[in-house]
Amino acid sequence: MSSSAHAAITSHAYRLGGDDIVIIPHVTPDPGIGPEGLPDRILAIANGHPRKGVDVLLKAFIRASVHIPGAKLVVVGPTAAEIDRMLEETPGDTADVRDRILAPGHLPNEALEGEWKRASVVIIPSRYESFGLVAIEAMARGKPILATNGGGLGEVVGSAGMVVPVEDAEAMGDSLVRLLGSAALRERFRREGRARYERLYRPECLHKALLGLVDRIASR
Repeated sequence: MSSSAHAAITSHAYRLGGDDIVIIPHVTPDPGIGPEGLPDRILAIANGHPRKGVDVLLKAFIRASVHIPGAKLVVVGPTAAEIDRMLEETPGDTADVRDRILAPGHLPNEALEGEWKRASVVIIPSRYESFGLVAIEAMARGKPILATNGGGLGEVVGSAGMVVPVEDAEAMGDSLVRLLGSAALRERFRREGRARYERLYRPECLHKALLGLVDRIASR
C-alpha cells in the first residue's frame, strides 16, 4: 500500500491484520528544483471527475480572487467546457474571474513542465487520493502545496504545505490568500517540500523499501 489511509481501507475491505500490509510510498524521478514561479500563478493538475474536487477549487478561487485580483489559476486536465459547466453552478462567478482561469486541457510533457515552472503555488483539491503523486512532484520541484486531507494526501504532504478539510472551499480560499500573500511562508514550504522529497520520495527510497520487504519475506 502507498499510504496509511490506503492501508486502512484495504485492511477493512479484506479483513487483514496490521502485519499483512506493508506501506511503501510512491516515488518520482528527480526533475530538479524549479524556479519560484510567477507571482500569484496557481497550478492544479486534475481531471473533471468529482473525486478530484475541481468544483471546490473553483469556489475557493472565486473567494480568494477578491483579495488577490492579479491571480491566475491554471487547471491542467479538464477541458474549458468542463470548467465552464462547473462555473455555471458556482456562486460568485463573473466574467473577470473566468478570464483568470485557464483550462488548457491535457498537455504534452514539455508544455506541462512549462506550467510547473510558472507556478508559484500548487493546489490539490481532491476529495480522496490513496496517495497523491502530484504532491511529490510538487515537492521535488520545490513548489509550495495547498492540499486537502482527502485520503492519504495530508500524510504525503506533511510539513511541505498547507492542508485543509475536504470540500471546505472557504478554508481553501482563505489559505490560498495567506499563502500567496507571504513570500516567507512559500519559501518555508519550498525548502521543506524539497527536503521531504529527498528524504522519502526519491527512487532510491523505493529501492531501499523493496529490499527491506524482500528481507522481511525471506526471514519468514
